[in-house]
Amino acid sequence: MNTFLKFQKKLELWLMYLGGALLIVLMIVISMESILRKFVNFSIPGIFEIAGQLMVGVTLLGISLVQADKEHISVDIFNDRLPKIVIKITDILIYLLGIGLTSIFAYQGFWKFIESFQTGETAMGLISIPFWPGRLIVFLAMTVLCLRFLMDLIILIFDKSKNIETESSN
Repeated sequence: MNTFLKFQKKLELWLMYLGGALLIVLMIVISMESILRKFVNFSIPGIFEIAGQLMVGVTLLGISLVQADKEHISVDIFNDRLPKIVIKITDILIYLLGIGLTSIFAYQGFWKFIESFQTGETAMGLISIPFWPGRLIVFLAMTVLCLRFLMDLIILIFDKSKNIETESSN
């Protein structure tokens, strides 16, 4: 399991780097659009479609790494007052919900990617921008996030260092 966790962490890191690279590309494209429009009165064809596709990668590719590092927003004011067993049960339910939702998103993302790729679905505009890259990113990001939730659940349940001591010690 340690080998899989190391591989998954490395994959999440690379996806985060890819998301960061897409953010840089997005900033360059938007900046070029602004400069060209202001000084040359020229607009890049398909800029909104391109930016939309890039935003999918920027927003989703790093989400699994954020979960791995437990950096998502949480309300600790309530958790601090609950018994450890209640926190553990709540975390298990949250991970199960996360697995359920992300597996649905991954499944739908996969079939939408296949459909979009096979039909050659494109955005309507001056130039044809295919939708399939964004749909592929949704599938990949949600699959990796689903696996992260699964690993977190397994670790929470079976890791001896995370086992709850008797509540009488609180």
